[in-house]
Amino acid sequence: MSATLHTELRQIFGPDGWLVQRGGHHLPEQLQYALSVADWLTGDTEKPIGMIEGDTGTGKTLGYLFPVLLYWVHTGKRTVIATHTIALQNQILTGDLALVESYLADAGHPVPRVVQRLGMRHFVDPLRVARLADINPTGDMALFQDWADESAVNGSGLIDEWLEQFGPMPEGLSSDRVCINPGSPSNANPAYQAHKRIGDIGDIVLTSHMMVLLEARTTQPILNLPEQFTAVLFDEADQLPASAETLSNRRVQPREIIRELQTLIGQGSAQLDRHLLQATQTLSSIDQRIQAMGEDQRVTEVSLDGDTALTHTASELVAELQRECARIHGALRRSALGRAATGQGHLHDVCELLQWVDNFNAESNAQAGFGIHALAWSPVRRIPSLAFQHANPGMFVSTLWRHLHQRVCLTSATLGATAQDAPDESGLFVPLKAALAIGKTATAVERQYAPAAFGELAVVLADSDQPRPILALDAEHEAGTQLNPAWLSYAVAMIREAVQTGPTLVLTTSYAEAKALGRNLNAIQPLVHTPGTDLTTLIRRLQGGESQVLVSPAAWQGTSIRGESGEQLICNVVITRIPFQPPNPTRERLAMALADADDWLTPAKAQMYEIQKVRHQTLIKLRQGIGRLIRSKEDTGTLWIADPRFPSASQRTKHSFFVRAIPRRFYPAYDQAHLFVRRGHLKPARAPIPESIQEFINL
Repeated sequence: MSATLHTELRQIFGPDGWLVQRGGHHLPEQLQYALSVADWLTGDTEKPIGMIEGDTGTGKTLGYLFPVLLYWVHTGKRTVIATHTIALQNQILTGDLALVESYLADAGHPVPRVVQRLGMRHFVDPLRVARLADINPTGDMALFQDWADESAVNGSGLIDEWLEQFGPMPEGLSSDRVCINPGSPSNANPAYQAHKRIGDIGDIVLTSHMMVLLEARTTQPILNLPEQFTAVLFDEADQLPASAETLSNRRVQPREIIRELQTLIGQGSAQLDRHLLQATQTLSSIDQRIQAMGEDQRVTEVSLDGDTALTHTASELVAELQRECARIHGALRRSALGRAATGQGHLHDVCELLQWVDNFNAESNAQAGFGIHALAWSPVRRIPSLAFQHANPGMFVSTLWRHLHQRVCLTSATLGATAQDAPDESGLFVPLKAALAIGKTATAVERQYAPAAFGELAVVLADSDQPRPILALDAEHEAGTQLNPAWLSYAVAMIREAVQTGPTLVLTTSYAEAKALGRNLNAIQPLVHTPGTDLTTLIRRLQGGESQVLVSPAAWQGTSIRGESGEQLICNVVITRIPFQPPNPTRERLAMALADADDWLTPAKAQMYEIQKVRHQTLIKLRQGIGRLIRSKEDTGTLWIADPRFPSASQRTKHSFFVRAIPRRFYPAYDQAHLFVRRGHLKPARAPIPESIQEFINL
């Protein structure tokens, strides 16, 4: 079968292949990428994993669609294609898929049914949003509530619609807190009901990471993988560990419990109402004391597994919270309302929430040995919550190949750092393997592909003598720190210089930074992405010539900003700062505690590995940001980096690791980079060779 697929793929992607005959281009890397996907599909059953990176310009999407559909043609075996964003699924359904189907028709092959399957966790429940908006009545929550009401009736109803167009949800929210669940009314989201009516398994299924991971996590037949499918291909797979964390970790706010109990008042007897009122008053008092503790200590979390005075105080507050939740849970079960309840519905969801709190940090809890239980506070509004952090949140993903008997391919434009000349004995993509518990002998294919020639790039770096971006001692722990006014002025000057040559995309690390830059760029009327603002609308305004600058913290990935006819629009990308990911002290302490319990790893090394994970995540995001500029073979542009910590080719610093975010084909451009000194003044990053020495070189 491998030979058959290889032969046909060469006929499609070869120098004189079907794509070229249809007016396309022969891309050698795309052919090799497609052959690697075929090798994964037909590989040894003892090596079920494929890890294949296709950098921008490789033609990755067609590179896997052709072999996956041809594999079905020749074997009848079904594959699931799972993406992180709904936008990529829509791109496949409305664009790339038609070309593959056209080939199949020309070749006389049957054409498979390709369907999109999304579960209830992808759709917003406006009623749940309304309850949360009552708990936290802020402007951001009001905007989110308005969107939920509108989207459920007249839009897609998908949570991803908000995430991809407006950015992160308001503080304290997560998808699992606002999505449809079994207790939601059937008419909560008409868009979800319309999607459910499709009801087709399909020969090839397009779905989300979350749908596949739910089946791996629960082993419930959500997609019925063992019966219906033999392979799962994850695109945007660099996001898979983050998706796994949302299923493994959990946070519950006392305020959420209070609001859920308030919704039950008036539905049962007067006696039950008295119990509910007493519970809400008691829980409100506990919530206020927990919040005060967080404000006094100025911490983001307190582990319950330690032996300090702070830990004991936190544990006493949690125990008090648990006792009250257990009391009202018992009253609900004994009430007529509780006895009449079924195994689903709103009351069932409330009781499940109370049960989770009651079991939190209990010895009998099966999770207790695999993570840390803590009191946590949101960084800005200091909203308290119970938090569980799993030790290895991505480990359950291996259920897909170990128990559900799937071949699994991980692909993305950014699976790891740019290709090394000589990878170590652990192979490529080591951080991703560690996050998903992929064994050394489990991979059939490990490859990185990038076009040898794809666009032209110039590079302008910040002068290392310029002020640092933040007023903080720790250069990599930047969450909540204050921007340096001197650096802000420098970054504004660099952006103004970049705009002189054409439309510019400015990538920031936060909305606050975007707002600060926007104020200082007011004279050139930038489009500034603010919370609740639709990124798609801003892009259309940029395309319409309303401004020459778009400033956003949400355009690092998943966006390809082109002209209205597909031509190049963006001439410059300005990356304001190295996008250091915020530290996770809970994860660091958890890694150290688990290492201390075992002999094979010291706590210090465990902490170092956690820090390396954060550096790797930063590198991936930096690669994605750089990839926003050159999107086509004919594109040309300039990459500007306003962070003086990013080194030039002649420097060796602790941040030299991040140079690997630059595609290898652009290393010569990086080597010849210029430094931005001030408006109208650039200088070479490398000092010119003195004429006396140049004479000897020219001999």
